[in-house]
Amino acid sequence: MNESRYWQGEVRPAGVRAAAAPVTAPSPTTGRAPRPAATLRRDQADDAAGFRSLDLAYDSRRNNFGFLRFFLATMVIWSHSYALSGRPADPVWALSGQIDGGSVAVDGFFVLSGFLVTQSWMQQPALRAFAIKRLLRIVPALVVATMFGAFLIAPLAATVPVADYFRSAEPWLHFVGVPLNRYLFIPSAFPDNPYPHLLNSPLWSLRYELFCYALLGVLGALCGRQLGRASIALFVVSWLAYLCVPRSVSPLSILSQTPRLVACFSVGMILFAYRRQIALTPRWALAAGFAVTVTLIFGGLRSTLPWAGGYLLIYFVCLNGLRLENFARHGDFSYGLYIFACPIQQLLIHRLGTQLPVAVFFVLAYLPTLVLAVLSWHLIEAPTLRLKKTVAGRR
Repeated sequence: MNESRYWQGEVRPAGVRAAAAPVTAPSPTTGRAPRPAATLRRDQADDAAGFRSLDLAYDSRRNNFGFLRFFLATMVIWSHSYALSGRPADPVWALSGQIDGGSVAVDGFFVLSGFLVTQSWMQQPALRAFAIKRLLRIVPALVVATMFGAFLIAPLAATVPVADYFRSAEPWLHFVGVPLNRYLFIPSAFPDNPYPHLLNSPLWSLRYELFCYALLGVLGALCGRQLGRASIALFVVSWLAYLCVPRSVSPLSILSQTPRLVACFSVGMILFAYRRQIALTPRWALAAGFAVTVTLIFGGLRSTLPWAGGYLLIYFVCLNGLRLENFARHGDFSYGLYIFACPIQQLLIHRLGTQLPVAVFFVLAYLPTLVLAVLSWHLIEAPTLRLKKTVAGRR
């Protein structure tokens, strides 16, 4: 495939040059890369006609992604504070009767991931570099979180002597819990918790995340400049498959989770791939919000959440005037929050019982988790991410 003919617009692989065209100076306020004059004239004409594209609204350097990811990770911990302490489902489930707050947050993560990872692929459409960058983002901190749970937290709540625990297969099998989704439980730990033996439940979603990365890489390599159309086909197939899952199938099963999360991820892919054609306006945001609200009240929320909720998320990402674009200037702590919280929550329940008010339990778990997330970012995630340009090649 001739990659010089592959990409259109200013998002190009390193080393792939566009045909010469006059460009405008970069904006001193947004920091946007220079745009060809023809592109600028077209954007100005669209804006004058009342059409503001996602491409025009989205600034890859100044946006609300950092805040939104942090908020979604916090929402997962908050939602789990109800379930892990043996209380009825969180207020999101109480309101909707269809989905809990943690599941909403995970769906949101997959939409954002589809958007950002598609951007990454378009900047460097090479499978080897793409795979290395994705693994550098996921694996190092995951290994540390797995060690933290299996070697530090679980022994503190084990019903067998520590020496016997480490001689058993339990802590070692936990390392294959992500791909197999079978060993996120430690049989000898937390026997009296409302969720007995559970060590780190949020890790269940990471195998689906890796699966979506693989799908994007394969589709990008096979479909080339037709990646946008492929992402639409992927969404239609996965969304319809999810709607066709029988009610008798557990929503936690692979038959239900796979199409649901692939649908959310593919929405993010579509939004980035068609960012020039998609309007990002308050009118469409209101329409998406109306769809979510109606299905929240009358049922069918899971059918609208991927596309309507996904649009709302990206609309919020691009919303100006919130002064949230510098929220993550000290680091992106969302991944650390997501992968370190559950073992701490389980240990607190094991030691303190289930009588703590939910708010107190949430704060007691959240503060040490945040400390670990900060340390994870500065000591593990950021240093390994700096290797991307060296190992995967220049973006």
